[in-house]
Amino acid sequence: MLSSQQKQQQQKKVRGRRHRLAIRMDPELKRNLVPFHVRALGVAQRSMGSPLVYEAQVLRPDVESTMTDLETFLNLVKCAFGTGCLAMPRAFYNAGWLIGLLATVLIGFIVVYAMHVLLNDIQHLCRRHRMAVLSYRETMELALLDGPTWLHCMSRPLGQNLKFLGDLYLYPMDLRLYMALLILPLILTFLVRNLKYLLPFTVISNILTVASFGIIFWYLVQDLPSLEGRQATQHWTQFPLFFGTVLFAIESLGVILALQRSMRHPENFLGSCGVLNRAMVLVVLFYASFGFFGYWQYGRDTANSILHNLPPLEILPQCVMGMFAMAMFFSYALQGYVTVDIIWRGYMRPKLVENVASGRSVEYLVRLALVIASVLVAIGYPDFGLLLSFVGSFCLAQLGLIFPGIVNMCVLYSQGYGYGKILLWRSLFFLVDYNPYEHRDVEVTMSNVGAFVSLLKCVIGTGILALPLAFSYSGWLNGGILLVLITILLIHGMTLLIICMVESARRQEQGYCNFPDTMEYAFNQGPNWCRYCSKASGYLVDGVLAFSHYGVCVVYLVFVSVNVKQLSDYYIKVIDLWIFIVFVGILSVPLFLIRHLKNLVPFNLAANISMYLGFFLIFYYLFQNLPPISERDAFKEPSKLPLFFGIALFSVSSVGVMLAIESKMTYPEQYIGWFGVLNLASAVVVISYLIFAIMGYWRYGESVHGSITLDLPNDEIPAQVSKVCISMAVFLTFPLSGYVTIDIILNHYLDRNGKLNNPHRMEYICRLLFVLVCTVNAVAFPDLGPLLALVGAFTISLLNLIFPACIDMCLNYHAPYTYGKLRWKLVKNILIVIIGTVILVYGCILAVMDMIKEYGDHSK
Repeated sequence: MLSSQQKQQQQKKVRGRRHRLAIRMDPELKRNLVPFHVRALGVAQRSMGSPLVYEAQVLRPDVESTMTDLETFLNLVKCAFGTGCLAMPRAFYNAGWLIGLLATVLIGFIVVYAMHVLLNDIQHLCRRHRMAVLSYRETMELALLDGPTWLHCMSRPLGQNLKFLGDLYLYPMDLRLYMALLILPLILTFLVRNLKYLLPFTVISNILTVASFGIIFWYLVQDLPSLEGRQATQHWTQFPLFFGTVLFAIESLGVILALQRSMRHPENFLGSCGVLNRAMVLVVLFYASFGFFGYWQYGRDTANSILHNLPPLEILPQCVMGMFAMAMFFSYALQGYVTVDIIWRGYMRPKLVENVASGRSVEYLVRLALVIASVLVAIGYPDFGLLLSFVGSFCLAQLGLIFPGIVNMCVLYSQGYGYGKILLWRSLFFLVDYNPYEHRDVEVTMSNVGAFVSLLKCVIGTGILALPLAFSYSGWLNGGILLVLITILLIHGMTLLIICMVESARRQEQGYCNFPDTMEYAFNQGPNWCRYCSKASGYLVDGVLAFSHYGVCVVYLVFVSVNVKQLSDYYIKVIDLWIFIVFVGILSVPLFLIRHLKNLVPFNLAANISMYLGFFLIFYYLFQNLPPISERDAFKEPSKLPLFFGIALFSVSSVGVMLAIESKMTYPEQYIGWFGVLNLASAVVVISYLIFAIMGYWRYGESVHGSITLDLPNDEIPAQVSKVCISMAVFLTFPLSGYVTIDIILNHYLDRNGKLNNPHRMEYICRLLFVLVCTVNAVAFPDLGPLLALVGAFTISLLNLIFPACIDMCLNYHAPYTYGKLRWKLVKNILIVIIGTVILVYGCILAVMDMIKEYGDHSK
């Protein structure tokens, strides 16, 4: 047991060591420490581990030297794709093809998870010790100082050991790839000091690597032998060689840390769909397939590098070797960046900061020495396969797996390892970086799956059944191209709108900012003339949103009634359409009284199943007796294109429901993004729409009706079942589409302040009145085609295109917010407004003219 005096002396040594670590930080970043007044006001935040302290320190003075997410992704893929991949078939030979596949995926998952743990712990230590940047060695040393007291004495030796491991791990030189290269070109690339300026070399290297792997794959899949001749499993004594090779191939921890530190937006590096995960999923899948096919093709003859199995006298393998040599040459500077960073930034530069010129000269000398040393090591030990396995097993197992686990245990030592304590450690106070998602107050939330199902249901409805009619206005080829472009444009508008809503909520420090409030706030942030109409803009959004979903509900009532009438006319007798509309309106009342979106998910799921069953039966008829495609126009005269745009806009987008779903999600931050719920659902939608629209127009041509179900034969059972299924699906969608209008009327006007007596009773009254008004309107205007075009052209062009672009322009009008380089955001938004205005004006004019023509024909 230590005496109290010995404990005090030990604690004093620990504090001194921490202080020296802080002093050894990058001198250029010393001025980025939190100012005195922020520190004085932030004692409570620091004591609770607020991320503000860390974020206030990280001031990036040279934005041009940082990297975008795309640049980081390219560098990350490049640092992972290298010589290690060429040894993967040999690794599969050591493990067997089945064990190799399973173990590669498992090791990849473990390695990526360890990277996440390490990067998160580095951020925690930076916040805890108020340091802007920590290297791997400094992270290990600080973590051990924060851990149990018996580990304190090991902090310095392990920190020094990390430097050795990093240097060793970054230079697994292959004689056959590097010996043919001259030292002088290597030196020229290695003198590039900034990661951002290595991007051209990375792009060239990626292109050469992809081309090389493409050629190699072509050889791997030629004349494959029977898989029975390849071992699914090997003796366990061979597995360590497999493990080391796979670790070497997948792990690039040093470069990953450097890339994350050099990013312009480092917060995008982690996360379920972050840059790291996207790149590593691509890498692991490719490595597994490459190793599997390489071992399948060559079996026991698999060489340490798959290049040696290719026929040496053919021109393509010779090109592959040349391209790989060039790719590895361009990767040299990226892989060596971390060793220079450890030696130069961690040890030498702090002693030379007083003389910048001499310091830079010494750095160049260090780079020259490292190039020469690495070439000498490669010449002295050219055994490629064993070197890969040794570096992977000894160095990368520690750097990528063991040390991150030790760091994480030490970081959480003082807080405890329980889940609740980790949550308690999270930041409780936010001043600058307010996160609206954490302050949302939602009574009943939806999961991602529930949001995905509801999103599919709210988009795939009657609009898709009218798309063949839209293609008759545009032509099948022109319509297909325009439909994809419209979908991309609308989804971009929706994503832009949600981003602006979150940004408005962040600036106002609110949990959620709805569409009208966002419009009003954005206009107040814009030019002076916009501020005068800011209040009116909020009312305008409410009006257009309410009218949009009101029109959709009217269309749904008409659609269901028309299809039911067809069945009734065939089996019973001819009855007026308005009777069916009234009957369907009465039946929809019980469903429309459901108040929460979450409770509608089972109905939406049933509607999706019913809808796709109906589509399947429709496809049966679409593929029957198809005429030659030459009889259908690929392009049509442009005078009818506005009608196409109106129907397409109506079909693809449902702004209010999309926003309502996002506001009710348990994890709303996963709604947008490249692999967010919105984009995934939209991809399913646009593929379904393209196939359905082209086949519908191909089958029925110019005689197609406003709904494709009306073109099906009335006397055949499959057609009747299809009409019933789709009508049932649309009927079940009615309350989801009407949700937005009720929400606007009740929460934005009748009960805006939450002081209404008996709000539930008032909501039920509003819902009943809404069904009544929709039914009356459907009786008065029962023609589907023009009604679809009018609702789409008027509402979606405003809600999805014009309004989001105007909001984004206003939010970025004043400093410090900008429109980007060359004001590209402003130019893009102006183009969106112009496109939306053209669709709005011409679409509405032609739709109204068609309605007048239809009603004139009916009156005659």
